[in-house]
Amino acid sequence: MKTELNHFEKQLILYTKGHFGRINYDQDLKYFASELYDIPVNHIDKYNILSMVVDIYQKMIDLKLMEEIKLRKFIGNIFYSAWMVDGRISKDDLLKRLLSNIQNASTDGKFSYDEVDFPILEEVFTSLGIQVINEIGVRRSKDEILNDIRQRETV
Repeated sequence: MKTELNHFEKQLILYTKGHFGRINYDQDLKYFASELYDIPVNHIDKYNILSMVVDIYQKMIDLKLMEEIKLRKFIGNIFYSAWMVDGRISKDDLLKRLLSNIQNASTDGKFSYDEVDFPILEEVFTSLGIQVINEIGVRRSKDEILNDIRQRETV
């Protein structure tokens, strides 16, 4: 029985497609895994992140949100990329290839995206000087947060 993507899985897809106004996989993915698995951020490791991405990737294939790629071709592409760089393959290489395929999947109109859930990355945004919640405790609008991100990038 097929299941739908849950809130945090959709948020990760939105993130890979740039809807959070920034992409920094090394810094940010642990927050998505923390929310998805309900594990404290400081207990998240690369294997939790890789597991999360593989599960979402497979679910997207099962739901026909992305084309099923032949395993031989997928692995061949990873080996070819590694050969072009230094000949080594790491879990980061695999993770980045999976995320790239998720990012490039055409999901428009195939399911409804939830509103971008900026509080997932509240700690990251706060460290960058961007507040997700305003001084009276109300969540700022998506446009306000994205405007702050754009202003930080131009400085």
